[in-house]
Amino acid sequence: MLRSLLPTTLTLLLLGVPALTPSIATAQTQQNDLETLLTRASQLRGQDNAQAATLAQQAATTARSRKDSYLLAKSLWILAQIQDDLKQYEAAQTSITEALAIAKTNPQAAKLKSVMQISQRITLINLARAAEGQPEKAAQLYKQSLQVAREIGDRTGQSLSYLGLSQTYWRQQRFNDALPEAQKAVELSQDDPLFQVTALMNLGRIYDDATDFKQATQTYQQALDQGQKIISIAPSKRPPRTI
Repeated sequence: MLRSLLPTTLTLLLLGVPALTPSIATAQTQQNDLETLLTRASQLRGQDNAQAATLAQQAATTARSRKDSYLLAKSLWILAQIQDDLKQYEAAQTSITEALAIAKTNPQAAKLKSVMQISQRITLINLARAAEGQPEKAAQLYKQSLQVAREIGDRTGQSLSYLGLSQTYWRQQRFNDALPEAQKAVELSQDDPLFQVTALMNLGRIYDDATDFKQATQTYQQALDQGQKIISIAPSKRPPRTI
C-alpha cells in the first residue's frame, strides 16, 4: 500500500527499474514516431509511391530538424528507393548520396551501408539507361555502378553494369571495347541462368556485328542450349531470377 503512494520514479527505483528522465522519454517517443512513419512509407511503396515519398520526405525533414543523423540517413535511403520507383533518378541519387555520406560518420547508419549501396547501384544503372542518348555519360554511370558493386561483392550488379557498358559501346559501334565487357557479363551471370541467356545473346550480337560470325554462331547456340535447359526444368524447380 505504501509503495503505491510513492512517486513513480521512486517506485521504479524500488523495483529495480531505472526510470527515464523526461528528456530521454521524449526523445524515445520522437524516435518511435519517426520509425512508425518510415514503416508506413515502406508499406506503401509499390502501392501508392507518391504518398510513400511524402511520408519518407516528412520523416527526413523531421529527422534533420532534430539533428538525428541515423534516422535522417535511414529516411533518405527509403526515400531514394521510392524516388527510383517513381523514375526520379536524379532525386534518388541525391538522396542516397547524402545517406551514404552520413553513414561514413554515424556508426548506427554505417550498419546500413551495404544495403544503401545496393540502392545506389540500382539508381546508377537506371540513370545510365536514361542517358542512352549520351553515351559518354552512360558509360561513366555504368562504371560507377560497377565500382559500387565490386566494393560490396555484388555479382548481380557487376554483371548488369558490364552488360550495360557493352551495350553502350555497341551502340557506338566500338565492338573491340564492347566485347570484353560483354564477356565479363556472361562470366558473372552464372548465378542467374535466365539472365545468362540475355548476356549470351548480347555477346552473340556483338560478335555478329563485328563480323566474327563463327563466334557469333557458337554464342547464339550456347544461349539456345541454356534456354532449352531452363525450359526443360519443371517451373517449380527452375532457378530463381536474381536480377
